[in-house]
Amino acid sequence: MPSSSPTRSSRDTAAAPEKVTPRPSEPAPAEVPASTARRSAKRDAVLAAALRCFEREGFHRASMAAVIEEAGVSAGTVYRYFPSKTDLIRACAEEVFGNVDAELLRIEQQDPPPEPARVLPQLIAAGLDVGNRFGVDLTRIGVSTWTEALRDPLVMEQVQQRYGRIRSAITALAAGWVTNAGLSKDDVDVTAVGQALFGAIPGFILQHLIFGDLTPEQYGRGLNDLGRITEGLAARNGSRY
Repeated sequence: MPSSSPTRSSRDTAAAPEKVTPRPSEPAPAEVPASTARRSAKRDAVLAAALRCFEREGFHRASMAAVIEEAGVSAGTVYRYFPSKTDLIRACAEEVFGNVDAELLRIEQQDPPPEPARVLPQLIAAGLDVGNRFGVDLTRIGVSTWTEALRDPLVMEQVQQRYGRIRSAITALAAGWVTNAGLSKDDVDVTAVGQALFGAIPGFILQHLIFGDLTPEQYGRGLNDLGRITEGLAARNGSRY
C-alpha cells in the first residue's frame, strides 16, 4: 500500500546547510601607551645625538655635555636614560650588533645556508642600516671603536665578545659550505675560512671610509668573482688554491 506520507523533493532531501557559528573577532594589537612612545622617542633622540658626537669626535673626546647640547634636551633627560658615557656607548653597540645578530639568526636558519658572497653583504648592510636610521656613518664610528678598544680594556672585551660571535657564526656556516660543495672537512680548515671571511668586514669598513665608493652589493660581487677566478685558475693549473 502506498505510503500516506507526502513525497519529499530532492531540494527538500538535500542536506541542510551547516550552521556556522561566527568566530569571535581577533583582538586588536595592544596600543603602545603614548607616554611609553614618548619615552622611546626621547631615548632614540639621545642615542642619535650621541652617535653624531661619536662620529664627529670619537668616543674618547666626545663628552656627555656635548651629547646633551647635540640632543637639545636637559641634562636630566640624558642621565635618566644613560647614567654615564659608558652606558651610552654600550647602548649604541646594542643597536648596531643587535641588528647584525638578528640578520645572523635569519641566515643561520636557512637551509641550505646562503653562499659567502651573499652572507657578508647582508651582515654589512644590517650594520649600516642602523647608521642610516640614525643619520650617521657607522664606518667612522667603527674605526673609533677599534681605537677605543686599544685604550680601554673593558671596551676591548666587549668588542671581542661581539666580533667573536660574528666570526664563530661565519665559521659554522663555512662547515655547511664545505659539505654542500662536496668537499671533505679534513681537507678544509673551516676555522681559517671563518677568520678570512670575517676579516673582509673590517676591510669593507676601511675602504668605505677612505674611498667612499663601495657598497655591500659591490663587495658581494667582488667576493663571488674572486671565487670564480680561484676556481678557474685551479682548473687551468690542475691544483688547488
